[in-house]
Amino acid sequence: MVLPKPNPSLSDFAPLEYQGVQLLPWNLLPPEQAVSAVPAIVYAIFTEGLQVGWCDLRLAVNDDLLSYSGQIGYQISPLFRRQGLAFKACCALAMEAQARQLWPLIVTTNHDNHASQALLQALGASFLDQRPVPEGHELYRRGDRVKNRYQWASLP
Repeated sequence: MVLPKPNPSLSDFAPLEYQGVQLLPWNLLPPEQAVSAVPAIVYAIFTEGLQVGWCDLRLAVNDDLLSYSGQIGYQISPLFRRQGLAFKACCALAMEAQARQLWPLIVTTNHDNHASQALLQALGASFLDQRPVPEGHELYRRGDRVKNRYQWASLP
């Protein structure tokens, strides 16, 4: 298990940039508010001065996160999809994960989220397996039933 720095603050995180996409630190989620009870840094994704989405990096690792939730999350607003912005945001997150010794990453996606699966393939992530989400799990309560797991171990 990788433990986060004790009591990190938002000021511990610098803006990130990759090929014209900027990630600005927006929120630091404590374990009690975060997925899989793992603290996370949430970034707002910007390009050309417009906020186009968000992404997050979980700052520690536990079995639940490695099995179902994954170490990163991302969402691009519908108007800005299919422009490579999630790819660039994930690359910026990957560099931060490496700097924080959280690399390689386990990334999960819903089994029917073909856009995220294509993104992970483009990033060079390797498919590991597919896992049913247990009833009672927070993701199950959100409607997630099956997760595909990938390992992302090399930058494109």
